Amino acid sequence: MTSKAKRRFKLKMPGAFVILFILTIVAVIATWTVPSGSYAKLAYNQTTSSLQVKDPGGEVHKVPATQKELNKLGVKIDIKKIYFRRDYARNFDSQYISAFEATSS
Repeated sequence: MTSKAKRRFKLKMPGAFVILFILTIVAVIATWTVPSGSYAKLAYNQTTSSLQVKDPGGEVHKVPATQKELNKLGVKIDIKKIYFRRDYARNFDSQYISAFEATSS
């Protein structure tokens, strides 16, 4: 028998780049295996003051622009914020146009 003891193979922790490379490969494979989501889209129609809900299939449903309808759809935003943005944009446009006309004369 030899006096040298047999060395056993020890697993070492891989380096940071090896771990990042493996995670990148896993992410690439996941993009082919995990299905993508499809979502409904919500839009506010200013001319009719209604909400338009577009299903993932492309069907469009019109619902009244009320807080009750937003709550039914699961949208957690105050309806007043939608109206405020619309009124603010309208006021901003008219102020900007008035200021532009005053400076261009």
